[in-house]
Amino acid sequence: MIWDYAYCWGILCQIVFQHRLTDLALLGDIRSQLEQASALNEQMQQLFRDWNLAHPGRNERCMLDQYALPWFAGMNATLHDPLDDVQLRARLLENVELLEDLAATLRERAAADGTLLRDRGSASSRSRPVLFAAA
Repeated sequence: MIWDYAYCWGILCQIVFQHRLTDLALLGDIRSQLEQASALNEQMQQLFRDWNLAHPGRNERCMLDQYALPWFAGMNATLHDPLDDVQLRARLLENVELLEDLAATLRERAAADGTLLRDRGSASSRSRPVLFAAA
């Protein structure tokens, strides 16, 4: 699922690839961003469960071509960038914002599907990019 990949690559893998998994000072400093990403992940997992209950078995199994998604390919391409503390914090914040955009796009798709209410989850007034094309 595109959400699971984005969440793992954007947040968790950044910490692992930067060899910061045991950096308690960093983890303490970015706690709010990690909690924000975790809460968003929980909201999205519930959205997916609800969406599936409304339309069981509707989506066919398929492979995701990550290369065809420029934002995702960019996230993969930068995993090995050597980052100092300031750069890593900025990267994680950017990736949390990207997750917010992806969540908004997915919520809009669910609302357009007639399954869910548009106001579910957090909302933002900023412009959101299209993160993937509708199948």
